[in-house]
Amino acid sequence: MIKAQKTKNKGYIYILEPFIIIMISTSYFTITQKALFSYPDGWSDDIILTPEDNKNRGFGDLDVDCFNNVWVTWDTAILGNGTAEVLYRKIDSTGTIVTPELNMSQNSTYSIQSLIVVDNNNKPHLIWRDQTAQGLGVWHGRLANDGSILIPSHLCVAGTGDPGVSDIEIAIDNKQYIHVAWQEMYNSHEQMVYSKLDTLGNTIIEKIRVTPEECYAWWLGCGVDSFGNCHLATRTDTATTSFRLTYSKIDKNGVIVIANKVLTSGLHPSIVCDRSQNVHIVYYYLGSSWSKIAYIKLNQNGDILVGPKNISLPTIPTNLRPCLAIDSLQNLHLVWQADDGSSCSIMYAKLDTVGDFIVTPYEIVGDPYVQYATYPRIAVDYRNRLHVIWTDTRSGVAEDIYYKYTTGEIGIKDESRKKTTRLSLLKIYPNPFRSKTTISGFSESMTTHCFMIYDVTGRIVKTISADKNAVVWDGSSNTGESLPPGVYLIRYLRDKTLVTEKVIKFNN
Repeated sequence: MIKAQKTKNKGYIYILEPFIIIMISTSYFTITQKALFSYPDGWSDDIILTPEDNKNRGFGDLDVDCFNNVWVTWDTAILGNGTAEVLYRKIDSTGTIVTPELNMSQNSTYSIQSLIVVDNNNKPHLIWRDQTAQGLGVWHGRLANDGSILIPSHLCVAGTGDPGVSDIEIAIDNKQYIHVAWQEMYNSHEQMVYSKLDTLGNTIIEKIRVTPEECYAWWLGCGVDSFGNCHLATRTDTATTSFRLTYSKIDKNGVIVIANKVLTSGLHPSIVCDRSQNVHIVYYYLGSSWSKIAYIKLNQNGDILVGPKNISLPTIPTNLRPCLAIDSLQNLHLVWQADDGSSCSIMYAKLDTVGDFIVTPYEIVGDPYVQYATYPRIAVDYRNRLHVIWTDTRSGVAEDIYYKYTTGEIGIKDESRKKTTRLSLLKIYPNPFRSKTTISGFSESMTTHCFMIYDVTGRIVKTISADKNAVVWDGSSNTGESLPPGVYLIRYLRDKTLVTEKVIKFNN
């Protein structure tokens, strides 16, 4: 194992455990990657992607190419500063940073909120918003796989006035067309607008205003299916209602097939489509003093097939900015920002295509390493490894972009080995049991407790929430049926630590 420790003279001591110590001065050697902490099991160390120059970076995004390289972009926007640049970097399949921080926008205007997609020819495309004569517009640039610029920064969709374009989302279809959606001001109303670009960044479907003129739209999501249809969702407000989550569908010819169908209450959606062309959406919804992550599944007609289902943990009050990805096995992978009142962490969960947990939510970035981690994004490569980036303030001086990836299979088998010294915190008696057993040992700092029971295949069979210090499980499933005898796993999040315990059920 190699550990890096920064010294006062700005060098690094690399310790090859157990005995060898090497001193490398950063005056003569460029550190292209610094691993900080390894947590949790199945994930890599946290890797800082941005130079430690005390300058802010934020609003990152990522995608992967066919070689399992990871492409990451971010901007340098600083509140109150009228200039910003769009930057990017390449990471290879081993998590090693390949290119330095490179400039895509290369101008002196306000280039912000960059997003990235990679086409089937392994050419990354960057989209961001930047200045035009008519306010902020949509800009495009394309890279070669070595990181050089093939198509320089150029305007592809003009704005309509101040402030023009904001809150961009993109998706790329299997024909290599880029679908772009954003919110834009029309007659003092924020509206959702859509365009379609070719691989040169030329507009092939001009601006389509999706939101009705009398409504307001904010915080949108964009996804495409294998037919080339674009699926959009956004928060839509009227003069009398707020926080409606609406869904729209635009076909490959730019025809609005479904317009602003109200699904539920929510905002900030993230969208993917599976092989059966069903639409999966995660978003967050608000209470008086909390916000929760939820999941919903639609068919091609916009009909709700599953949900809404709550995804986030009841013990964490504030959950924001979900991001969703799908792997080749049609598993859904979800990250989001969670705030418990004292720190802000990044949570992860894995779902099947009916919204049931394969891996229940747990923290992948948080205390004691960072106090404020925000804006997570996730991508899946061609080996079904996960890649996550986020904005991080752990340096205490500026915001930086951090990255981590999965190093092995994550699931029941891996997570049951976590924090083995803490398993005794969850008490189950009797164990084994026949007709019923009592589960206790919950955190005294929590007033509501939620735990899930899995069978040996990893399927959730029972979910129990309670406000007592102990609960009784009678061996039944969520549908009330008596479960067969066998081994079950009970999992519970105690003070951000995932506690897992085995229980055995005998025949009555």
